[in-house]
Amino acid sequence: MAYDPTAPSQEEQSHAYVLPWIGLAANGVLLADYTIGFGQGVDTASLAITGAMIFVTVFAHRYDDYFNGLRNVALRWGMAVIALYLFAGAVMGFLNGGNILGYWAAAGDLPDLARGNPGFMADGYLLAILSGLAYHLGFAVRRIRGTGSA
Repeated sequence: MAYDPTAPSQEEQSHAYVLPWIGLAANGVLLADYTIGFGQGVDTASLAITGAMIFVTVFAHRYDDYFNGLRNVALRWGMAVIALYLFAGAVMGFLNGGNILGYWAAAGDLPDLARGNPGFMADGYLLAILSGLAYHLGFAVRRIRGTGSA
């Protein structure tokens, strides 16, 4: 095997496997802060840690195929949450359109269009928290199961 000067050491590789666990904990705190509200500073710190852990693991290309497989599974989980969120918004918008059409046919005027979809569908911060949580959970589940493949 040829010597690769850019290859990570064993210690660097072990640190790479710890990063998603730190991100998962920070993402859990971020979700709890979103729902309960811990106060100033907690959301900023957990948001910074969550974002940094995702950024570092997504753009780390020096690690082995097993780590890359775990990362790919995690990315699929995160993107699946985004896709489901967008699809749910489309379904709710479609159903809301039917309600608006029925209201217009029965009453002759249009209702307030802003009340159609639930407020959480326009909350990008919640979407970011949930997709980050799915990313970290996907990495953790595959790591626990011991496989980096889909």
